[in-house]
Amino acid sequence: MRNSPLPKFGMVIVALVAAAIVAASPVSAVAPPSAGWMVSRIPNGYAEYVPLQSDRWNSVGTTVADHVERIRGGFYIAYFHGYAISDGIAMVTTIGATHHCVLGGWGPTSSGSTYVAVGCYDPSGRLVDSAFSVNFVFRPTTGAPQMGYVWVDQPSASYDPMGSYTYNSIGGDGSIHMERTSKGLTRITFGALGGNGGNVQVTGYGENPGSCNATRWFAFSSDEEIHVACRDESGAPVDAHYGITFTRGTALRGTKTGAGAYFVADKPAATSAYQPDAQFRFSTSGHSPVVHRLSKGTYQVVLTGIAGGGGSAQVTGMSDGAVRCNLGSINPRKSPQQAVVRCSDFHGSPADSKFSFLFTR
Repeated sequence: MRNSPLPKFGMVIVALVAAAIVAASPVSAVAPPSAGWMVSRIPNGYAEYVPLQSDRWNSVGTTVADHVERIRGGFYIAYFHGYAISDGIAMVTTIGATHHCVLGGWGPTSSGSTYVAVGCYDPSGRLVDSAFSVNFVFRPTTGAPQMGYVWVDQPSASYDPMGSYTYNSIGGDGSIHMERTSKGLTRITFGALGGNGGNVQVTGYGENPGSCNATRWFAFSSDEEIHVACRDESGAPVDAHYGITFTRGTALRGTKTGAGAYFVADKPAATSAYQPDAQFRFSTSGHSPVVHRLSKGTYQVVLTGIAGGGGSAQVTGMSDGAVRCNLGSINPRKSPQQAVVRCSDFHGSPADSKFSFLFTR
């Protein structure tokens, strides 16, 4: 039986959230898919914050007022109402130049909602208030998107994660393998999910102000193989807990519907704007995103053809060194949709880096 990703940010915080957690979620009563995203733009000065409607989406419906609670400095709970899931995968990306947000747990509440706990750190490893973008998705059963996710809860071992917090849309249960190749380096295999391109997002978990990056992914025979590198706040390799999500040719809304895009920015020092490699990009608009390096470590993203504003983005660095990439901003009104990505070393200094980008609305 797998562990549950309960909150890991101190006993007082655990008690506050655990009081609302259901021991056994009524998953069977929920009509999947269940998914949602939220952009929390106001880092402090509130107890409960309801983002603008353009900054949130929920598969239950647009009238659901999902919200964020600031428990204390640097620690937040995002609530997705209308479904209570003891499974699925959560993702979070900082909005800011140097801060770093990780997952603190996710699961069902007694009020019929799903919570995602988020902790944000400064470059010194201290909890700090920060804006962030958070996503949640539970194994979709309609639309048959090519997708897989897993919560790596035994980072120092090689094993086959099964049951809750794992999903492979093609290979089924028991078709995911995690292999620790050396300290801080792991290889995830999604059986039968191999193919061209796709997108990978990695989110750290627990009291871990370091960072986990996806260094590469590719088809190996009929399987999809993904390599992940994790480092602690000093930059040393570390076996860390994290969640990983893989998608191919689909928007991340639990089905093939909805606006979405992804790409790999693989020219970190390019002096002119470029279109990412066609094999590793996708957009519901049918047009290629455009990436423009504004300065060292700072990149503008234009999602060509995706009109209107609003939406959520996730960013994962693609370096095996001590580099992380976050959102600098995501525009709620600009059309076509635009965002800024900022990459930095663990001290907060700008650093050019490849990165993986995922957008959904």
